[in-house]
Amino acid sequence: MLGPDVRHLLTDALKPPAGTALDAAVATTYSLDLNSLLLAPLMLAAHDAANVDGTHTPDPIALLESVKRYADRTTVFCQAGAIHVPSSYQRLVAFAEGMAVEVTAPAPGRLFHPKIWILRFTDESGTFRHRFLCLSRNLTTDRSWDTVLRLDEMTTPSGASPDAAPLADFLKDLPRLTTRPLGKARRDDVASLARSVRKAQFALPPGFGAAEFWPLGTASGRGWPFPEEASRFAAITPFLDAGFLASMPASRHTGRIVSRPETFGRVGSAAIPTTFTTWTLQRAAETTEPEAAPDLADRAPREASGTAESQTHAAFDVTTGLHAKTFVWEGTEGASVLTGSANGTTAAFQGNVEFDVLLTGPISKCGLGALFGDESSEGVGFSQVIEPYEILDEAGTEDPSFAAEVALETFHAELAASGIQLSALEEEGRAWTLRASVPTLQAPTDSSTTIRPLGRVGGALPLSGALAWRGMAEQNISPFMVLDSVMPTQDGKVRKTCVVKADLVGDPEGRLKLILRDLLASEKEILRYLALLLGDPAFDAMVAGLGQEEGGDREKKNQAGRPAVDTSEDLVVFEPLARAVARRDDSLSRVDALLRELEDVDGKVPHLSAEFMKLWETAWTAAEELRP
Repeated sequence: MLGPDVRHLLTDALKPPAGTALDAAVATTYSLDLNSLLLAPLMLAAHDAANVDGTHTPDPIALLESVKRYADRTTVFCQAGAIHVPSSYQRLVAFAEGMAVEVTAPAPGRLFHPKIWILRFTDESGTFRHRFLCLSRNLTTDRSWDTVLRLDEMTTPSGASPDAAPLADFLKDLPRLTTRPLGKARRDDVASLARSVRKAQFALPPGFGAAEFWPLGTASGRGWPFPEEASRFAAITPFLDAGFLASMPASRHTGRIVSRPETFGRVGSAAIPTTFTTWTLQRAAETTEPEAAPDLADRAPREASGTAESQTHAAFDVTTGLHAKTFVWEGTEGASVLTGSANGTTAAFQGNVEFDVLLTGPISKCGLGALFGDESSEGVGFSQVIEPYEILDEAGTEDPSFAAEVALETFHAELAASGIQLSALEEEGRAWTLRASVPTLQAPTDSSTTIRPLGRVGGALPLSGALAWRGMAEQNISPFMVLDSVMPTQDGKVRKTCVVKADLVGDPEGRLKLILRDLLASEKEILRYLALLLGDPAFDAMVAGLGQEEGGDREKKNQAGRPAVDTSEDLVVFEPLARAVARRDDSLSRVDALLRELEDVDGKVPHLSAEFMKLWETAWTAAEELRP
């Protein structure tokens, strides 16, 4: 069990083991934050992510290279209609558009709710190493209490290991849930990862003797995981309903239910079995604000007046407080722990797509005493941050706002899965018009919904009218659209927003190149990027000092008339290029690909000096001659 700093553990868990690089990755999440989507490749690239803590900004140049290099190898499946609206449009998202894949649960009215990562790394010999993460945390910047279970593949198999077949089968089922066909390359990557992970032998966490992967809601999913009765039973879950409470194991001795005050208020005290006590997080353990998403790169210029709407979150998940989902019970053969994405609700175990892991071990190390911290356990238990909670209402209270939120989110999910079509048409002067075609669906009673392109602040249009946005800059076009719905309730109104992914027809051919040139708009930025590609500390140090010699008052100009450093001085640039030629690795090929992407219509690279281009041509020619 981890507090709001759980994201830092995830940051570390995504870094490749020493001597390896990411080969393929699949993640699943209910809700998705696009800024967090950008952070994933940065973590996977094993760049220094120590400052990715919500208060410091990661290096945009390192982030750009990470996204470009790893986005094609990483696929994130998320619930349709549950992508958060960012406070501003980050143009870097364009390079990660293919990562986000919207899906729906096979059962009508149910949700796609699993939160796992399956990562495959490879070393120089081509040997695979797998890592599995099972979380209660979505891929967002929430500040909630969550859990993370990490299982690494054993380099030398020894001892018990869970059968990976259910995990492999779950991966195979994912492409069947997408709202639109998955591209061949990503489909092949998912299939390949499913084949290799099936053979993986994962090490168990300390203290546990066995484990089982427990997917729910897919064609190969499993059933109810709980026994009919337990000596003691504990449920930690932010959401509960009467159906689950009536079905969970009877506890012969006093059990515990830890949840949220509003959840207890909805179910009422009469639904709680008499052998259970109710608990909530202490006020001191709560966080009041979601973690601010770091501003990762330049924001797109606004094309219309207006202010971005504040982000709203899903009714089925929470941004602060208790969000962990863990169930612990004791029996004659020891203790069992079920942890992952499933809440204590009927839907979680009857139709939702979920993923949990069932762990077993001795009661002394894995039972309720070890979890909550009784006199015989070692270390600090969860009891230190929870307190008893008295449910005042016996029958439970209705929450009209919650019902309205669910209705709007269900409508957004239906729209996301309906096949929204977006057409891009070029106008005069390199401006573009976007036209959207949205299938007609039955909206919740008295609600109203607008839609707009994510890359355009303002200009939201009602779904009932003609949907066209003129004067769009090519760089701000994307398949992402913002839905904004309002519904009146007894207490006022509920507003929900989300991002959905449309089928983009007529995507400008040079859109990504234009965005890349905008992001690398100076000689220093380009050379910093080249330093990353070359992986040469000497070149990196030189680039860091650009424009800083002698008080930063050097006035030499490059071809574009901008202040520049003489990059040929003392062979500072030539030496890293020569070392790259001698290594005969793929770093120079990556530099060549970048320079080609940065070429303008005349075949020239803006901002780079003639001296650098001559050195580059010399190095590239030498590398070509050395190739076998």
